[in-house]
Amino acid sequence: MLRGDDGGRTLQRGAIAAAKGVHNPIAAAKAMLFDKPVLIAGDGARAFAAQAGLRLCDPDALIAVHDAKRSDAEKRHDTVGCVVLDERGLLATAVSTGGLEGSAAGRVGDSPQPGCGFYCDNNIGGAVFSGDGEEIARMILAARVMYALDDLSPREAVEASLAHLDNIGGEAGGIALTPEGKVGWAHNSDHFAVAYASSDDPSPKVYLSKSEEQNA
Repeated sequence: MLRGDDGGRTLQRGAIAAAKGVHNPIAAAKAMLFDKPVLIAGDGARAFAAQAGLRLCDPDALIAVHDAKRSDAEKRHDTVGCVVLDERGLLATAVSTGGLEGSAAGRVGDSPQPGCGFYCDNNIGGAVFSGDGEEIARMILAARVMYALDDLSPREAVEASLAHLDNIGGEAGGIALTPEGKVGWAHNSDHFAVAYASSDDPSPKVYLSKSEEQNA
């Protein structure tokens, strides 16, 4: 399940889910920003990518190569996401995940769902989440961050969003960025790898948990 997003100026959204054989899913999601659909899944996602002239690949061949070369730990299909603010004040988010091993065919997690695994608005900020997809989707964590940013700092907004997981269980982590360039992140999992940099301080800050940042 994958998605990409134009960001806060036009509020365009693009996402593909349960897609196989798309070499660069974020590129496919980006191509959807100029089309009417917000989310296309399964064979339709591959067909859309082909129509957009994007590179395709043999999904069965990829699985065979990956299974042969990757350890069990590497087969867990971790999610990667980002929030970006450019010099013009435009925000954009993108997130991509390999899904959840052993899940039902056609299962769609939080990553391609606006307001769940991602969201951004130039006037408010941007947020991306990773973790237990069903729980993130049930509690619309990214949407909760967007509402909270009016009154809270980015870190506090992510923490407040994660607190809702206490009602249903689940682990997740999130990052948030405001139009002023303020960064915040938090997680209730054991670890949550994060890196960030800015034009004011281009040296990347890299942490595996919030406690590392606090002790730095």
